[in-house]
Formats: sequence, C-alpha cells, structure tokens
Amino acid sequence: MTRSILRSGSAGASVSGGILQSLATIWTVIAMVLASFKILRPLDEHAVEVPVEPRFSNGITVCRIVPRFEGMDTEALARLIAASTT
Repeated sequence: MTRSILRSGSAGASVSGGILQSLATIWTVIAMVLASFKILRPLDEHAVEVPVEPRFSNGITVCRIVPRFEGMDTEALARLIAASTT
C-alpha cells in the first residue's frame, strides 16, 4: 500500500491525507532518534558486548540506547530535541 500511495497521481480519492502526514512524522522521529542516540549491542552480566548474529527475526530486539553526545544530561538532550523541531 505504501508504494502506491507514494507514487504521484496514484493515491486516488479514497486515500486520506493523514496517511502521508503519518509517514512523514514517522520518518522525522526515526531521523531524530538516530541523530540523538547511539544504538549499540547489549551488554552481558560482565559488561561485555554480546555478539550479534545477523538474521531476520519476528521477535524482540535487545539493544542499548545511549545519548550520542557524551556527558549530556536529560535536560540538555530535551533542549537539543526541542531546538531541532522548531
């Protein structure tokens, strides 16, 4: 469905404008998360990174999400995100 919506002129009269808005919002949120945070391998009980097996899965993914900028506290990160959305 997404491909037919994104092709110019193929959306048709029955497609809501909200779908395009939601796709743009999801893209923006993903870009902001990737710009603000590092997504890293999980740590085991000895603080050693767990090796990753590249494969497709239908299950839950375990990872660590840490601020991309070291030493940044929650308030500073919130200000950075707010500044990027205005």
